[in-house]
This record gives sequence, structure tokens and C-alpha cells, in this order.
Amino acid sequence: CNMCSGLQVGDAVKKGIVPVLVRSVAGDIDPIKVLALDTLYYCAERIEGALHQSLDEGAMPVLVNLLRSENSEVVEKAGSLLSAITTNPDGKNAAVTCGAIPRLVELLATPQLEMLMACSEALLNITTTLDGQTQAVQAGACGQLATLLAGFDSLNPILKVTVVKSIANLAINPQGRAELQACVSGLTPLAQDKSFAQLAESATEALHLLSGAQR
Repeated sequence: CNMCSGLQVGDAVKKGIVPVLVRSVAGDIDPIKVLALDTLYYCAERIEGALHQSLDEGAMPVLVNLLRSENSEVVEKAGSLLSAITTNPDGKNAAVTCGAIPRLVELLATPQLEMLMACSEALLNITTTLDGQTQAVQAGACGQLATLLAGFDSLNPILKVTVVKSIANLAINPQGRAELQACVSGLTPLAQDKSFAQLAESATEALHLLSGAQR
């Protein structure tokens, strides 16, 4: 459910819903924050202008702050909106500048699946940039990803691909590549298992980069 249900999302954005939602996310009680975060996600996924408006209205530092909320649903929804905004280069840069990465790395250890999926997807998006890779390595992402890889059988398929693609991103960074060498033994059987083509392809690329080759 979101505040744009029953409305054309483009019309809602044109009528100025984005600034209102960002203010709600920043200052309202948690149930309203959750609804506003859901609606911003809905808008940002569908309308690129809404994504840019969210950034212009100061959404990124608000989201980074919400990642430390004691309300797990708020954290999950903030992570989901981050994952949508960071599909865009401006969103990636804003996330790096506002310090989103250290908290996203911490959240890779959460036992809550939906929160883990949202935050790992956001981290994957941000680490397609060199600055994002550097910050993630410095924040300890390699160890967290290696831990997730070691417990791979318990992860769902989407999360498996996200983890392996994130390993590939961080393998571009020299320090990351060195720290992730322990993942080679876990990635090798994944690359050889053609029953899950997307995962096999991602694991193959990660191994390629861990060998020191260029993407």
C-alpha cells in the first residue's frame, strides 16, 4: 500500500508529492514514515524525475539516518528506497558523500531477510563506483560478504546473485581483491553449476576479477 494508490504516479509527482513525502520521512511518526518511504520507492522506481526530486529535497541524508532506526520496518523501507535511488549515478554519488556505506555494511549481518535483501541491493548498486568500492572495502564489506558466501545454502536465489555480484564489484579494488581471495573456493562450484545460469555467470565474472583480470 502507498499514498499513490489509485492515482497516476506521474500526476502525483507533477502535483508536488515528492517534497511532502520527504518531509514525512524526515519528521513523522514511524507508521507514517513507512507509508511515505513505500510511496517514494513507488515513485522513484517509475519516474526518474521523482528520483532526482528526492535527492534535491535532501532525501539521502535522511535515509542514511533512518538506517539506524530502532524500528526494523523503517530500516528495511529506507534500504529499499536507497536501492531504487542508487540505480542512478547521482544517487550513487550522494550515497557515497552522505556516508551510507558503513551502515549498509553493518546491516549485511542482520538475520532479517527483507532488511538484508534491501540493504545488500543498495550496497551492490553503490559499489559499481570506484569511490563506493573503496569505502565498502574500508568499512569491512569483504568479510561480511565472505560470511554470507559461507552460509550460501540458506540464502534465497536473488540474494545469492546480489552477494556474488557485490564480491565481483569489490574485487576491482586491489585491497578488496586481496581480502576476497578466500572466496575463490566457494565461488568455483557456483561458476560450474549451470542449473542457475545467472548465478553461474556472476560467479564466473567474480572469479575472473579475483584473478586480477580487468572487467
